[in-house]
Amino acid sequence: MATGACGIDCDVCRLNVRGLCGSCGAGTEDAGRQKLAAQYRIFQGHCPVLKCACENRIAYCPRDCRRFPCPDFEQGPYPFSQGFLDMQKRRRTETRSPSGSLDAMTQWQHEEIDAAYWEELETLDPAEVCRRTLATYDPGEEAYRIPLYHREYTIDPVQRTISRAAEPGTRSHRYGNIQFDEALVLVIYLLRAKEIPLAEKQSTEKDLPGGETFFRGPHELARRPIIKRFGRDPEGFHEAAASLGGRRLDFGDAAYRFLALPRVPVDYILWTEDEEFPARLTIVFDPTVSDHFALDVIWALVNLTTRWLTEAGS
Repeated sequence: MATGACGIDCDVCRLNVRGLCGSCGAGTEDAGRQKLAAQYRIFQGHCPVLKCACENRIAYCPRDCRRFPCPDFEQGPYPFSQGFLDMQKRRRTETRSPSGSLDAMTQWQHEEIDAAYWEELETLDPAEVCRRTLATYDPGEEAYRIPLYHREYTIDPVQRTISRAAEPGTRSHRYGNIQFDEALVLVIYLLRAKEIPLAEKQSTEKDLPGGETFFRGPHELARRPIIKRFGRDPEGFHEAAASLGGRRLDFGDAAYRFLALPRVPVDYILWTEDEEFPARLTIVFDPTVSDHFALDVIWALVNLTTRWLTEAGS
């Protein structure tokens, strides 16, 4: 079967049938490595997808790689459209729990951070990471320290552990009592955050590139638990938001800005229920959030925020 590591079936491609282009083959086979060598020889370059598959011993990315679709697919002009990649992200994280429920929000709790992320983080220059993220680095422990909302975390790329500073003894391969969405947001931020100023503008999820398509169905932002818990209780929302270090804003009936991470603010604007209108919640980002996070990580960050707010208000 002439299928490339990227997942393209070359058997149905006229270029392959006519002998004008050979299949790359699987990333675990000699054909893939030979194709990669030929690319270097002829073009003095390489396909980043094929290179990654060969280096990580992944046969076919869509089938075998837990990171698919990764930045190699999203940043390249081919082989798949952004719409196809967004669909893959949605379907791979679908849950049978009702959309917006806390069960759906914590569907990742038994997952672990992909080893490739840890490996990449371990190779980075700590000074460069700290400059981009505004984290600090302890050379003695070989670990980063960074606040996520009102909590300080320690991330150790070598031991691949994450702990909260206020909770000693929680380090373990599975991050102790730290849930996956916390771990994901922290690790991806250290890897991907950029050294850029805030745009000082307000964007809803639909204003973000690709957001109108992505944030639907199972990826609908977690507003419902906030509305259910605080829709008739603005004082409860004030107390919960203050416990997360929120800064009060002059919008709606109760609004707060949370500094989720040093370069990532998130605003929750609540309108409480009255005689005419049901309660509603608007979640607002600085548009630079898309420079730091892919859409699925933004979704995870909102899930985390909503869960902590509802827990604080219980």
